[in-house]
Amino acid sequence: MPISAHPVSTLTLRNFWKTLPVLALACIGCLSAAAQLRIAPNISTYAGTGGSYGFAGDGGAATSAKLGAPSSVAIDRAGNHYIADSGNNRIRMIDPSGTISTIAGTGTSGYSGDGGAATSAKLYNPIGVSLDTAGNLYVADEFNNRIRKITRAGIISTVAGTGTAGYSGDGGAATSAKINMPWGVAVDAAGNLYIADTSNARIRMVNTSGTISTVAGNGTANYNGDGTATSAELDFPTGVTVDARGNLYIADAFNSRIRKVTAGVLTTIAGTGSYAYTGDGGPATLAALKFPYGVGLDGLGNLYIADEAAYVIREIDTTGTINTVAGTGTYGYAGDGGAASSARFEQPYGVTVDESGNLFIADTVNYVIREVESTIALYFPQTAVGQSSTTRYVNLITTTAERITSITAPVSPNGQPDFTIGAITGCSIGTGVLNPAGTTCTVPITFNPQYPGLREVPLQAITSAGNINFAMDGVGVGPQAAFLPGTITTYAGTGVGGTSGDGGAATSAKIDAPWGMAMDLQGNLYFASSGGTGNDIRKVDTGGTISRFAGNGTGTAGFSGDGGAATSAELNNPSDVKVDASGNFYIADTGNQRIRKVTPAGVISTYAGNGTAGYSGDGSAAVNAELRTPAYVALDRNGNLYITDTGNCVIRKVDAGGTITTVAGNGTCAYSGDGGAATSAELYFPGGIQLDKAGNLYIADGNCAIRKVDLFATITTVAGGVCGYGGDGGLATAARLYYPSDVKLDAAGNLYIADDSNARIRKVDAATNIISTMAGTGTAGDSGDNGPATSAELYSPRGIALDVNGNLYFSDNITFRIRKITAGQTNLNFATPTAVGTTDSADGPQTVTVSNIGNDSLIFAVPSSGTNPSIASSFAYNSGSTCPQLSTSSSPYTLGVGAVCTYSVDFIPAATGSISGSLVLTDNALNTAGSTQTVTLTGTGN
Repeated sequence: MPISAHPVSTLTLRNFWKTLPVLALACIGCLSAAAQLRIAPNISTYAGTGGSYGFAGDGGAATSAKLGAPSSVAIDRAGNHYIADSGNNRIRMIDPSGTISTIAGTGTSGYSGDGGAATSAKLYNPIGVSLDTAGNLYVADEFNNRIRKITRAGIISTVAGTGTAGYSGDGGAATSAKINMPWGVAVDAAGNLYIADTSNARIRMVNTSGTISTVAGNGTANYNGDGTATSAELDFPTGVTVDARGNLYIADAFNSRIRKVTAGVLTTIAGTGSYAYTGDGGPATLAALKFPYGVGLDGLGNLYIADEAAYVIREIDTTGTINTVAGTGTYGYAGDGGAASSARFEQPYGVTVDESGNLFIADTVNYVIREVESTIALYFPQTAVGQSSTTRYVNLITTTAERITSITAPVSPNGQPDFTIGAITGCSIGTGVLNPAGTTCTVPITFNPQYPGLREVPLQAITSAGNINFAMDGVGVGPQAAFLPGTITTYAGTGVGGTSGDGGAATSAKIDAPWGMAMDLQGNLYFASSGGTGNDIRKVDTGGTISRFAGNGTGTAGFSGDGGAATSAELNNPSDVKVDASGNFYIADTGNQRIRKVTPAGVISTYAGNGTAGYSGDGSAAVNAELRTPAYVALDRNGNLYITDTGNCVIRKVDAGGTITTVAGNGTCAYSGDGGAATSAELYFPGGIQLDKAGNLYIADGNCAIRKVDLFATITTVAGGVCGYGGDGGLATAARLYYPSDVKLDAAGNLYIADDSNARIRKVDAATNIISTMAGTGTAGDSGDNGPATSAELYSPRGIALDVNGNLYFSDNITFRIRKITAGQTNLNFATPTAVGTTDSADGPQTVTVSNIGNDSLIFAVPSSGTNPSIASSFAYNSGSTCPQLSTSSSPYTLGVGAVCTYSVDFIPAATGSISGSLVLTDNALNTAGSTQTVTLTGTGN
């Protein structure tokens, strides 16, 4: 029976956020164990053939192309790489497939083309490139004494410089100013453009209004020490970059120093001024550099230097220590396929880092772009499900003497490994032998995905100094079939609120106010028990046993425990939990105004928020920021954490270096901004968030909408926008939602919505953007287990999780249950007894939907005999089906990624009594020829 009449409850999602208590408590501290192992990355050539200057290869593989003195690289969030191909007077682009093309410049030196297609314009030694968040590319057009801008539409214009070399124009329009042989360009998060005005010995800035000013350098090419940035002397400044906190870094080339500008004050952070190559392993300020030309930052805050005349790439870590990460210090072109530290370069000019932590180097006089693999995570190429990638040899180096017990990777829920480790060489493992510092363990790893979509697991090393996990990441490619409606069951909870049952069956346990959820790669389910007697995170393992993962089990809301065991800590109305590829868990500790982190060792700490409800801290350390009722969290592939800062009506991001920024919402709780910058848009008490594998962000917005922030930070509405219920069978943008609380995506890009106050789970098909209901009748209640999910009653679904088989789990908040919809288990029951030889028109035809939830085409096989699907006697294929019934003379049928079709079935009993049978579909699910999916059919003849 229904628990209450629809609409669900006066305690709507948006009102709940306002009821949470606010605590102002200090962080106690953090502990973490770190084993003394590090990844030694390998190097390869990403573009160019090396050895000779030239121009060739557009339309083909970048590794077969010719480049002419490439000087700089920029990378957008879609994975396109832009190269300042200086000697060819062109800007080249390499798309994610590795194909190179020219996007600007005719190849003839000169100046022309503003207002038209960039491919028809003339450039003159373009030497620096940088991108803004909207995807516009800025080019330091050196000998034209201009900065050019190329929009995403390919239109070029001048944004700074008159074309005459000189110095003038500060305080006025940048297009009326004179600049002199600019080299580097960089754009900060606010859209301000920084220019290394090299021959003017200055750094200039063009603000978002187009006004130019000088921010560093007094115009004298020399060195007079640190201090006020505009009074300092620079000497041939070349490279510039800006971090998330607004600090400006300058490659002060002829001073052989790296300078930093913070709040108008300039300091030296690397280099003594001596022209030499010394100092690795010590403070960067005591090291010597040799004409550093380029600088780049990774997401952790490490700074990379193209130390041009030393023929190396150096890194200054966040402690200020400098080391060489690539190059031997001897010029040449060598080392591809091996350790980056053994490679040779010839005058590297530029260096940049992508979001995954891969390092790209403009190896200028070798006429190539080189790539150094990320040390943030171990990334593997897309690989077909059931197949194996080429073996990647990962070098792990001991930084101190170390006993290594094991190096392993966990398996998938089917008991098979997604990542296989071969025979490890170069070090002693499991023998008790001490490996000296500097020992290299060569670990051969292949990626062999068992399921489609993103596969993330840790490479786990157990050592005498502690345990350490290295994230591994790959995408499996293959089709996967699901039947809708699936069968609904209770996965955890008895329907009575409380906290009991740990160590036993989850279905016999009491749970309280279940909210956001996470599924780890092994298939264990974690959920936040928010308030009541909960205030904890609980875990249901693959055997169905429930336990407490975080929270002290008293049910008391509070804040304590940082630096200790998560199971001894106090939480306050936690509302979500997520897990990263290294096995770290992140908890939205909503009432404590914090995000907490639990390491694989079970140690809890504060990751974001200072405990005071408010809105502050952007551009600084996340642990010092103010949050207001942070309700949901999500992670991208690069270790960035996203936070629904619900009470502030914004989405925040904490990068891998711990810096927090706002990525969506302007702080006003309303509904506006579609088609514009996400940070200028209005959100209304947003809920759940999810990122797809490309990095697009989806938001359950309290405006009864699902919003999307694309790779260029533009926001749109992709579902709903008007409160209510309606639209099934039509476009999602025309549908009505009622305070959606969470969103999730499968491997195909299908979007699942916890339509909270409609008491439904909705689905938006990736192929068509058509919306449908996959669970719930719209009446609030707790009925329907063991039947079709569309016939069940739900009551405030608040969180969603998906497993590798396409099964969907949701927290049925007010019924105190976690429920499961089994995607591959569907029953069609013709309940009305039907006369033999007649068609059941009372119950039929009944329909089952086939959905391709994988990321490759699902092929329905041609049968060798009979039909596909086969249908049992007394049941028949109805011509209203949109899926075909194939015969031996048919052609195979293809169901595209994210597409659906339906089988309609009639019941025509051939005998009296209970009759059961099956519809069996044969296809290539999970890349397995002859894979079958079964629908159970039942009816009664009389």
